[in-house]
Amino acid sequence: ISEFKTDYGSLDKLTHLVKTGSIIHSFYNTIYGGSVGGKEGVSIAIVAGMILLQMLYMTSTHSVSPAHPFYDNDTTPEIIQAISVAHQAIARNCRLMIDLVITPVSGPGQYTLLYECAAMAVMAAASGTCGLIGPRSNAGIHPGHCSGLEARFTAEVAHAAAGISRENANEIVSKLVSKYQPIIDKRPIGKPFQEVYDLMTLKPTQ
Repeated sequence: ISEFKTDYGSLDKLTHLVKTGSIIHSFYNTIYGGSVGGKEGVSIAIVAGMILLQMLYMTSTHSVSPAHPFYDNDTTPEIIQAISVAHQAIARNCRLMIDLVITPVSGPGQYTLLYECAAMAVMAAASGTCGLIGPRSNAGIHPGHCSGLEARFTAEVAHAAAGISRENANEIVSKLVSKYQPIIDKRPIGKPFQEVYDLMTLKPTQ
């Protein structure tokens, strides 16, 4: 759901899921700069959205991925700050299982893709996030523009950052953001899977 809305179609699906004993996973993806405003509003909306989803949809786990209105990503500095504060608030005050969907603008074969993924992984590790999903390279809008390399890289960074202090995480994330922020509006598409992986061995190319 987005911006605290639901509809009969979603509630119909919920009824089916409950009757079949399914595990229910939710996504709360508010729009940065939309009806909830800037980073402060997005942060509050994430917390409120998770609570409402838990109450209304009886969810087991929750995902967060606020979207930038122009770039479709969640790796801008303001959105990172909003997610960080929201996840810390949830982790400190309740026991919801929350994860982060990483949505960078860069595509495979771009150094900036790895910088975006690393920034999100370090932030999540320091903010009480339970898990990571993705990354959805190129904001998930170009078919075939994703690979296992950035997913593995993200996981390794997150494991390495486990237990990091918020102060140290902030320093690292700030440096990483400075490396990719200048290219966000350029949205470097990178290369499709078949050009960054050997299709016979399914290993990354040089």
